[in-house]
Amino acid sequence: MFAEPLSVGIDPSINRVSGSSEGLVSYVYALDDKDSGGSRQRYFRTLDVLYSPPQTLITGRATRVWEAQEVRAFDDPTPVEAAPSTVIMREVWTDASAKTESEIQFDIFADLNSFGQRLSNGVDPEQFLDFEPDLKTHIKDLFVDEKYKEYFLTVIGECKGPVNRPPVPGYEEGADIFHFSRPGYIPANVGQKFSSAMREDIERRYQQSYRLVYKEHCYSLNDFEPSLGLLPDAFAVLSDCLIALVLLYCAGWVHRDISPGNILLWRGVDGQPRCKIGDLEYAKKFPPSSTLPDIKTGTAGFIPVEMVYKHHFYTVVQEDLTEEDDKIANWPLQHHFQHDAESLCKRKILDTMKAGVDDEPANSTSKRIRAQSLARTFERT
Repeated sequence: MFAEPLSVGIDPSINRVSGSSEGLVSYVYALDDKDSGGSRQRYFRTLDVLYSPPQTLITGRATRVWEAQEVRAFDDPTPVEAAPSTVIMREVWTDASAKTESEIQFDIFADLNSFGQRLSNGVDPEQFLDFEPDLKTHIKDLFVDEKYKEYFLTVIGECKGPVNRPPVPGYEEGADIFHFSRPGYIPANVGQKFSSAMREDIERRYQQSYRLVYKEHCYSLNDFEPSLGLLPDAFAVLSDCLIALVLLYCAGWVHRDISPGNILLWRGVDGQPRCKIGDLEYAKKFPPSSTLPDIKTGTAGFIPVEMVYKHHFYTVVQEDLTEEDDKIANWPLQHHFQHDAESLCKRKILDTMKAGVDDEPANSTSKRIRAQSLARTFERT
């Protein structure tokens, strides 16, 4: 009774409201308006839970996604008439010192603008070295009027929550903190070997919630599959995703978490499925400045095999490497563009297997590929 509201888990940016005819409870979230640079707030009321995984063990707070609607005020759930009927709101937990998804997207767009400027100056960039002519033309066209932004989500509101408290001095980890309650389930960051220095660095990190609202009402590939219908539609959507990855490659970035949940779809005005790439919170520049292994490298079942086992399976030997090239070639294993493409290829294989084929071997193989574990199997390699 003497604790501060934040100390007992009360977030001042969330308001519990009711008002539906069924008496259902929902929540209004206050977020900073992106267009105004955070000088004013906008309010969004949750309508439906789209993604909220059950937490059966203490390994961190998971991502949650809602369908939401913009309302007039924190305590007034009346919809804003001029706003879209529904939007998507997402909450993730990140390191307090890490850049937000919106900040990362800003940096990516800045690098893409620099790349586009080189194209407008008539420079043939090194990224185009192995591109087919049609791909070069398509990428160049995307830099006219910044059409490349169509492959990314539009953030209209965001909010950083309070930072969690540091560990109690002298705390000890529970022996079963990583006990897996579901057979075959292994979180993506479990099983990595951390040095004492790395573990100290991890323990010093403070987590905080980060909420953001997207203008586009998209669905993940998993949710959208039944309405895709034909296999050519599914491959057209994944081809859009590949273009998004190529744009990141041109900007000098890698995504690091390509999975069905981050391939976001909707149908355009022509009725055709369209694709945007989501979840940029783990994207980073390549080559990176740090050689430390990644804490988070993707979604189990779609993590590149090399990244799971932390060593190169194939090496390229060249005798004419410069000193700088040799340094990069012998860099400790890091996530690169081909790893992103590998995750996308796994998705394409699964779509081929599931394209209306009533075949038990194909379905069984598909399940083994998508299993929530990090085990290397014949099907995955």
